[in-house]
Parts: sequence; structure tokens; C-alpha cells
Amino acid sequence: MDQKIVQPPVTPNLCQSACTPLWYVVFRNRPSVKCVIHTHSMNALMATLLDPDEKADRVRITHLEMLKGVGNHAYDGILEVPIIDNRPSEDLLADQLDIAIKKFPKANAVLVRRHGIYCWGDSWEQAKTQCESFDYLFETIIKMRQMGIDYSALPPSGSYREERKSIDAGSIKAAEKSSASKLEIVVNGTNGMTNINNARDLILPDKAIPLLPKNRKILLLDIEGCTTAISFVKETLFPYVVSNIDSFLEKSSKENVEKHYNALIKDVGSIKEEDTKKTFDSFIDKCTGKNKDTSALKEFISDCVKQMVAKDIKATGLEFMQGDMW
Repeated sequence: MDQKIVQPPVTPNLCQSACTPLWYVVFRNRPSVKCVIHTHSMNALMATLLDPDEKADRVRITHLEMLKGVGNHAYDGILEVPIIDNRPSEDLLADQLDIAIKKFPKANAVLVRRHGIYCWGDSWEQAKTQCESFDYLFETIIKMRQMGIDYSALPPSGSYREERKSIDAGSIKAAEKSSASKLEIVVNGTNGMTNINNARDLILPDKAIPLLPKNRKILLLDIEGCTTAISFVKETLFPYVVSNIDSFLEKSSKENVEKHYNALIKDVGSIKEEDTKKTFDSFIDKCTGKNKDTSALKEFISDCVKQMVAKDIKATGLEFMQGDMW
């Protein structure tokens, strides 16, 4: 915490960020934090102006699904994001930030009025996920205000309200002796909200959906978004496709090859950039010259996929091909 530079950057004579004192305010108050993100998001800025008097010291939000994404909160919880006033330079915000973090121990972010947001997490992935979730929430409450909806109040109707029993780890054994069909389970938490150990899943009624599938060792998630770093997609998944496309096609049936060929032909037809289109048209000409037999189709698919990945082209047929291989 003495702010010494462990390893200097390659570029010489660089100054430390004006935000440096603020990073250490967060690190001192949240010892588990490994990453702090600061953005000038317009949604964050506008959220600080929802109070027309600009005197509010917090934004209060409840009953929104994305509350689960900011850490320490559930759908029906109450999120309070502190607001501090802006100063001429970031380093002058340190004392206000320190007070706000201490005053709002459940918040993983602090808003700066007419400026932006500071958000943190126990890893850079968690910080990024929570920062995106906060931004989603701020955009949502801005639009709710435009519709005349109070985002800080319990919905007047249409939200599930039946009283339910909460079962913790200490009551699992007793619960197992009860009739499972009569159990009323509340899984009230995500991202650290409560001490969820999945033992509850073992006593859920048959028709209930557990927090995680029971008796499963693998949980397959969609890529990117809030689950997988884009660096993993770029550095691992894409190169895997390029390296293995030929062997994959050799093992593919004729029907599968024709299916991917037709999908990629549609992708090529939608390319607008002239030089890029010429490259792919040459692949088509080469394939046509070989009377489009299966080996020619495989060669076309291989050429197309490698070129599309190299040029970072986003296309439905390519994604279909990659999904089949992954």
C-alpha cells in the first residue's frame, strides 16, 4: 500500500494516473479487491442527475433482475449506490470516496456526480461483469423515470409476494425428513449474496429448477458476455478452429459438409467490401472448377473459415461452423 512501482512500463517517462490515490482507497477498504475500473459512462453520469436538486448521496434501486450482477444483491434486494460530488481532478476525490465506501459496505461501486463511476471486483473479470451490470441498471432506471416508474419502490403489483421459507445449510437434515413436494425453497442470492452451497438442490421438488443442475460435473455456458473473457475466444477458441478445420471436415459426413458449404455461400454473398469479396469469389471459382465434389466443398469451407477468422468477419455460417467444432 506504499504505492511503489513494482515494474515500470516499457514506455519511459510516463506519469501515474490521477486516479492512483483512489485505487488505494478501494484496496484499503476492500482487501479482497484485485481490480478497479473507472468509466465516463453516460448512463452512470445521467443516473447522478435523476435527483434534480443534485443533493442525493445515493441512487436506490430494487426489483430488477440485473441486481444479481452487481454483487451482494438479489432481484428483490435494495441496491444503494453512493454518489459523491465531482472535483476539478480525480485525486481530490479520495476523501469522499473513502467515506462513501465505509458508509455503503454492500456497494461495489461509487458514482461521481456529472462525471462517471468507479467499480471494483475480486478479479478483473468480476469487476468488468459488475461494471457492465451497473451500466445496464443505470440505463434501465433512466428509462423507467421517463415512463414515470419509481425504480426505488416495491412494484405496486405483478411481483411475486407469497411468503416463503428460507432453508439454510443447518436445516438441510431436518428438511430431508419432510415431504419434498411441500417444501417452499427460496434461493435468495447470487454473486455472494448468501452462503449458497447447493445442498438445497438435493431437496428441491422434482418440478423445481435448481440453482445449478444437481449431479452434474460440468456446466456449459454461452461464450462471451458475462461468462467468458473475449481474450479466451480470440486466443484459444478461434485458433482451435483454424488448426482443426481440415481434420474436422475429413471426419464429417457428406450431408454435414454440404450443410456448412451452403451456409458459408450465403455469408460470402453478403460481403460488401470489394477486395474481400474478390478473395472469397476466387474460392468459389476454384470450387466450381472442380465440379463441386465433396473434396472441393471441403477445400472451399477450409479456405473460407480460415480467411474469415483472419479478417475477424462476423457471419452466421461461420459461427455455425465454429459452434459445431467447439
